[in-house]
Amino acid sequence: MSENETNNGIPSVADGSSVNEAAILANMRRGGRFQEALERSGSKVRKERAHQISSSAERAFRRKKEDLQADLEELLVKKDIMLDMSPNNTHSIISAENFDGNEFSGRYHEICLRIRETKINLEVAMQAYDELFGTN
Repeated sequence: MSENETNNGIPSVADGSSVNEAAILANMRRGGRFQEALERSGSKVRKERAHQISSSAERAFRRKKEDLQADLEELLVKKDIMLDMSPNNTHSIISAENFDGNEFSGRYHEICLRIRETKINLEVAMQAYDELFGTN
């Protein structure tokens, strides 16, 4: 039997433990990300969780602002398009009998109300973002 083997054929290290035990002990000392996560202190855990929650909330609030800004721009374009009464070509023109003033008025009014509502929602979203996360 060689000097580095035990009676059962498993190689041993200088201190007499088997290689498998040495590897296990090395892995335990080395740890890794999972072990580090388990060993975190209470304040570090709170700090990491606070960062994750804050990042998630900020992303949601920022997305809300961006969505409302896009909605407002889209509504303003729709409003401008409604005012475009130009003919499609040089040979056509909108006839007065084909124009329904009540329908136009209703649609225009609805878009104006949606613009107003979106502006209010956007203002509230911007104020909430500033209050919770600082300036835009």
